[in-house]
Amino acid sequence: MKRRTLLGSTIPLLLAGCSEGTTGGRDSGTTDTVTSTSTPAPTETPTATETPTPERQPPKVNEVSLITEWEKFGDVLDKQIEGAAPGTNIVVGYRYNIQIHDGVHDITKQARIYDSSDTRITQASSEDRQLVDSSGYQEWEGTFYFDTTDWEIGNYEAEVIVRDNVTGDVSKSKSGEFSLNSPLTGNDASLVSYDGPDTLQSGEEYSYSLDLQNNSNRDSSIISPLSVKRGDSDWYTYPDSMFRLTIPSNEQRTWESETATAPSDKGVYTYRIDDIGETWTYEIV
Repeated sequence: MKRRTLLGSTIPLLLAGCSEGTTGGRDSGTTDTVTSTSTPAPTETPTATETPTPERQPPKVNEVSLITEWEKFGDVLDKQIEGAAPGTNIVVGYRYNIQIHDGVHDITKQARIYDSSDTRITQASSEDRQLVDSSGYQEWEGTFYFDTTDWEIGNYEAEVIVRDNVTGDVSKSKSGEFSLNSPLTGNDASLVSYDGPDTLQSGEEYSYSLDLQNNSNRDSSIISPLSVKRGDSDWYTYPDSMFRLTIPSNEQRTWESETATAPSDKGVYTYRIDDIGETWTYEIV
């Protein structure tokens, strides 16, 4: 895929405050409404060290990559992944240097996504102003989240730029490539373990986790309906619930449930991730 530094096209957007949900070629002036939803959700933290530098340093984007999740500084490198499946909320992580001005971190950041034909399919931007107990030229990390429900299988490129809102300096763009692959189905994935209650009281609140293995040679995601049955009854598929988990090739990842309430009727309940045929059970006593 192509990688370009496009300061001529990115600086005006940042200076003007670019809008979300537009599309077009990199060098075209056209914009259209995209059908997918893309909402930036940055979560950032500085490193513990500071680098002495001249008073004015422009921002610099050091790394852009698809990651499985972001919890702490370092995840942009430690949790990189090469691909996911259409229908997941992908996480684009980025690492950058920014000058802290009198204890203020004040930036505008923008991410653009391009497909394999070099067409921009979506973008997102937002401002971030924080008071910090430090100064100097620091390294930070942030994230953008994109809903890929309407995206196609193929190769993509994420491009990020950062603007220092105090000085007006804009970084050069930095890109990272990733792919959307076919979802994990059948023997592509397997349930390794269920960590949850074996028995429950009627109406009792509970939670659980599942460890799943990607048995394939591609980074991708399980995107599957969930079904349940009591005893020997027919399977019931939840109409508004999908199981989603992105797993690197030949690795394991853990899926954690939200707090749920146990059914009122007694019996053995079996739950199934339909597209991989894996099940787990508990009993209401």
